[in-house]
Amino acid sequence: MKKVLPLFFYADNGNITSIGGVGTLIYGGGAGVSPYEVTGLTPEPGQPAYGQRAVTYMVPTRPTYIAPKP
Repeated sequence: MKKVLPLFFYADNGNITSIGGVGTLIYGGGAGVSPYEVTGLTPEPGQPAYGQRAVTYMVPTRPTYIAPKP
């Protein structure tokens, strides 16, 4: 079986702007938010919408649990 990998698109600063089959990433940049911090996702048509989820971290960059959609 042949695996199909998604296409990734990048901005000049290295941020991933969109992922094929997933959607467009939205970045912060406001007060107290890093310009590299993903703050949202606009799903591609036909993809399920994502809601807010609680995330528990063991260390700042490693989530240990992501709560299911309420």
